[in-house]
Amino acid sequence: MSVSHNSATFRDDHNRALLQQQLFLLLHAHKCTVSEEVPGQPAKCAVLHCIIMKGVLKHMIDCKVEEDCQFPHCSSSRRIIAHWKQCKDRSCKICNPLCGTRSARNQDEGIDR
Repeated sequence: MSVSHNSATFRDDHNRALLQQQLFLLLHAHKCTVSEEVPGQPAKCAVLHCIIMKGVLKHMIDCKVEEDCQFPHCSSSRRIIAHWKQCKDRSCKICNPLCGTRSARNQDEGIDR
């Protein structure tokens, strides 16, 4: 019994870590000012996968499919952002490690617009 409990706990912890990572990347990409398309300059954001999430956020602006979208990370990002915007649980294991203050969260309200 303890093996399956430990396995489930590991799975939950792993999934939570993945959600936290995706939320971090979405929030970062939303605010990141480093442009990957500057001619003659090797400007590249130091955050791994930033450019991918910038592409996801750009796609989401015009996405009409929403929940069933096949564009990589679109549907999951939409769900994570919806959670982030609605979450009021100060002990949320997804949101709280990334931003414990309500004011910082309010600054990110426009993330999906």
